[in-house]
Amino acid sequence: MEIKQENLESVYGRVKLSDFCGIGQAIEKRLNKIGVYTPLQLRGASLNELISEFKDVEGHFLKNLGLGIDESEVVPYYLPDEVKSVGRNYCLPHNEHDQRKILQNVFELCEEVGIKLRRLNKKAKTIGFYLSGEETFHGRKTITEYVDRGSEIFNLCKELYDEWKPSMVRQISVWAGNLEDSNNLTLPLFSDYSRQEKIQKIRDVINDRFGDHTIGNAFLLRGPNLKTVPNGYMADKYEREKLVKEFHKAHTI
Repeated sequence: MEIKQENLESVYGRVKLSDFCGIGQAIEKRLNKIGVYTPLQLRGASLNELISEFKDVEGHFLKNLGLGIDESEVVPYYLPDEVKSVGRNYCLPHNEHDQRKILQNVFELCEEVGIKLRRLNKKAKTIGFYLSGEETFHGRKTITEYVDRGSEIFNLCKELYDEWKPSMVRQISVWAGNLEDSNNLTLPLFSDYSRQEKIQKIRDVINDRFGDHTIGNAFLLRGPNLKTVPNGYMADKYEREKLVKEFHKAHTI
């Protein structure tokens, strides 16, 4: 359906606030608090009232949403969206004090970020890392070379982890940004780098055929199974239900 100014009110009368991209449960509750329960009420809401509740940027965004105004660039449906970052976010099933298990979870997330990067044919120059528990820690590293392998990403996260005072952890996030298409990059001339690239490609072929983590790092043996799902800004289109399960199965045969 093509939405125009002529049929905007008719369309808004048939949908809910939560049908709009950018209005989740939390935003909807705050809109309800100021008397806005439907898209048509949002259309007639006072800009000053929206700014008072949501501040300037979000207030203007919601007002424009109500008026049917979107100034963002239109990307043709046949072109893929530009990916600016890739990340994985995991909330542990319980408070974790064992630092080895924490690092195993970090490594697993790094492997998944690497898998996603390679599927997109991207490499990253910036790696971000976040831990939350008794203490909150976050940091990032930008390097001169681009990376797309889990082990490379983990090494950078480990450098950040070493700056942190070990304590209980409940949530872990790893993300990669500053992306570049792999085809645009010149590969290093070092023979070891070329060797690692070839090994990774072979691993990817096997894992793509038999399941992610069929071949994995020995550090993950006897590690905890991650049962993660995409969420928030760290989400993407790939389902994450398999994870370590297939890896452990392959090593117990």
